Amino acid sequence: MRYTVKYTLGGYLICDSAGRISGRVHRTAFPESSFDVSDGNGSRIWRIGRNREGIFLEQQGEGQFQCGISYPSDAYGAVRQAYTRPPMAERISFSVRLGKMEIRQQRNRIFTVWLDRKKIGEMSHMQSPIKEVLLADRVPPEYCGLCFAVGFLLLHDDDIEIV
Repeated sequence: MRYTVKYTLGGYLICDSAGRISGRVHRTAFPESSFDVSDGNGSRIWRIGRNREGIFLEQQGEGQFQCGISYPSDAYGAVRQAYTRPPMAERISFSVRLGKMEIRQQRNRIFTVWLDRKKIGEMSHMQSPIKEVLLADRVPPEYCGLCFAVGFLLLHDDDIEIV
């Protein structure tokens, strides 16, 4: 299924290929800087965000857990450092009801979505106003918002804030 993610005031609107709203992603400031992912009816399903330990994922009614981010490393396992910017995050993995999900970021900022080591989708145009998410038909539509929010945090993991 092909989805488009459009920026709106305070968040993002997720529409399927027929133009129907299949979800929303809202940015929240409290308790942490995070995203609330809701389905097409507006019911919150997930909260994804950053805290001191890294990126957390909280499914409605199931508690919160940390997600592991992987960075490029050399043969000895040391993270490769750059002189001008932080290393780009390569992948993040987490478990959901469908199985173990992994989102991988390529150098050209295209994201691939994997479920139990099988490619099930791709996200592109992540730095443009209208993003594109392509997921396998067997994946429920509410997982599009989850993939987008996690991918968005991965995309901006290497941003440098200048004060």
